[in-house]
Amino acid sequence: ETTMLDPSPVPDHILLACAREQFGRPASAITFLPLGYDANAWAYRLEAAEPVFLKVRRGPAALPGLLAPRYVRDHGIDGVLAPLPTRDGDLWATLGDFTVTLQPFAAGRDAWDSGLSDAQWEAFGELLRRVHDLPVPDDLAAHLVVEQFIPDYLEYMPELTARVHGPPPDDPPAAELVACWREHEATIDALLHHAAALGERLRRAGLPRVLCHADAHLGNVLSGDDGRLWLIDWDGAAVAPRERDLMFVIGGIAAGQVGPRQTELFRRGYGPVAPDPAALAYYRCAWALQDIASFGQQVLLDDGAGEATRRDALRLFKGSFAPGELTDLALSSAAQVAESRQRIRSMSITIDRNNEAPDVS
Repeated sequence: ETTMLDPSPVPDHILLACAREQFGRPASAITFLPLGYDANAWAYRLEAAEPVFLKVRRGPAALPGLLAPRYVRDHGIDGVLAPLPTRDGDLWATLGDFTVTLQPFAAGRDAWDSGLSDAQWEAFGELLRRVHDLPVPDDLAAHLVVEQFIPDYLEYMPELTARVHGPPPDDPPAAELVACWREHEATIDALLHHAAALGERLRRAGLPRVLCHADAHLGNVLSGDDGRLWLIDWDGAAVAPRERDLMFVIGGIAAGQVGPRQTELFRRGYGPVAPDPAALAYYRCAWALQDIASFGQQVLLDDGAGEATRRDALRLFKGSFAPGELTDLALSSAAQVAESRQRIRSMSITIDRNNEAPDVS
């Protein structure tokens, strides 16, 4: 998982004043936390009577990230940190061009680095199953992403491609990314092809859609110091096929993250499920493209990104093409689906030929 290494443009004293005046949460200190990969969001810890997690975002509030965990928590599901209200009962406060949200602070480590115990893998499965089983009322669905099978951040691809094939960049991070992109351009084109073909197939398939976290990788799973498990950062919450979440625990998105044992433990908690291979393959291809486009955007197009953030985005862009990592996993999944379809087609042709009436003329 990448990290935002540069603090937000909003000064610390302004954030402390916002917490005190708008949320009624006075704090004695504020600490920047290098978490998450959203170039327009920053995380902090507030030192108060009880520590508080503060998130500041450039632009309007990300309503899915507020409404979805509030809805899940209100239905008695543990393992979710719901937003804290302002004095006026809102779920966010506005600071000029920025929005601020607060939630309880859970001390622990993200599972991307620390891993999960056997009991936590089962608990993770049970948590996601309970989320997926919740009804999605219309007033909540109206504020969530409804799956259209079009990868995120694809709108950046034309400009990124133009930059990659344009004049050589002046600064080293941009030059390194351009060189890496050109080296792997055939792979990127293959991902685009598979995502488009699988997406069209899934649009016709009409798979059942459920409430999904939509970003349920281990970087968003917090292993608490008290042993509890938390699923955090719901900004991408969506109404989508359950494979949107299951991708992260059935096959995974990174080398060494999720093996057969972890998947089996997760399934014990989640219960019976037969994921659609085409949906898993689509989501893996879409995730790879999302990373390629978002990291490329940070390095090549985002004038506001700090040097440390751009360097980290470059590292992750290059790492996604390493053997066994996300791009490999995505292309392997897509190839398996294509091979399976070809076998079924061949079997169908054979059966049809065997059933032809004999020529008795």
